Amino acid sequence: LTLFAQPLIGAALARMPKPEGTLAAWPVVWGILSLFRSPAYALPEAVIALVARQHLKSAVRTFCRRTGIASSIAMLLLAATPLLDLYLQYVAGLPTHLSRYVIPGILLGLALPFINSIHSWLRGLLVAAHATSAVYWGMGLNLAVTAALAIAGVFLRTPGTATAAIALTLAFTSEVYYM
Repeated sequence: LTLFAQPLIGAALARMPKPEGTLAAWPVVWGILSLFRSPAYALPEAVIALVARQHLKSAVRTFCRRTGIASSIAMLLLAATPLLDLYLQYVAGLPTHLSRYVIPGILLGLALPFINSIHSWLRGLLVAAHATSAVYWGMGLNLAVTAALAIAGVFLRTPGTATAAIALTLAFTSEVYYM
């Protein structure tokens, strides 16, 4: 289900104000968000493997939380320093005028690495407890929130990358709350 989020966001961005700049900048925003969220991607498997050992449960939860905090802080350091400009210019090869579309998406997505780590912890717990239906319902909720906010952004003519980052953040927050 989560694979549908990116095409949905892309379709919404194409219908929001300044679609050319927004669509050019979104892959850069998505790449940065993914880079800093990636430490949490393998956490569910670690949680599943280790949570059965009751004495490790607290340590694994702490590790997940610290992973999220460190990833969000690292992303903040990128966003709040000249490193972002260097990355955008020399690594991403983004023309300078498109940076104004990237920065709001990054700043509004700062909580995502932390949220993703908590999400991974909870998903691992649910799978370990054989409560996978809750995982699927959470994924469905995530997609529904993403769709609703993307559609609202189209109708309200909100800035694209900011709307997409907010949609992802609120969608994952909703999923975490549900789980």
